[in-house]
Amino acid sequence: LEFRRVLFRSDRVALVVLLCAQARDLDVPRQLMIAAITDSDASRRASPALTVVQLNPEEIGRRAVRFLIDAIDGRKAPRDFAPEELIEL
Repeated sequence: LEFRRVLFRSDRVALVVLLCAQARDLDVPRQLMIAAITDSDASRRASPALTVVQLNPEEIGRRAVRFLIDAIDGRKAPRDFAPEELIEL
């Protein structure tokens, strides 16, 4: 493989890639690390379980409003715009 890590927006797609990797006898996560942006029960039940990045939509909305107000007032935008939590299952 030319890459060792993949991140998918959907855990459903990540699960399909996990199954394909296993069918090709790739050692997940040693040879290929698979992560997804969304979290579901299927992510937790997969073997091995997927690593997921869980976003907080309410906090993103609050920060987006603050970002816009700061931009209107001429203040510099914060660097940590999107709050996230990495969950290694």
